[in-house]
Amino acid sequence: MVKRKKNLRICLAASAGGHLKQLLKLSSCWVPYEVFYVSTMDVVKEKLKERGRVYITVECNHEHFFRSLLVLA
Repeated sequence: MVKRKKNLRICLAASAGGHLKQLLKLSSCWVPYEVFYVSTMDVVKEKLKERGRVYITVECNHEHFFRSLLVLA
């Protein structure tokens, strides 16, 4: 049996679209914990804000290397 820490905060990060939908299908896994979301579009922010705090960042991937560096700053 796994002992759960009640004060654990979980970051759920996914770009807007299919990966976010898949992530939300697992939402029962983190019910006892405080969660916050990181995604890439303001439309997502409106849909997720009732679930917890939401942060929006620019789309960054291997095609946008310098954007990825800016996100880390």
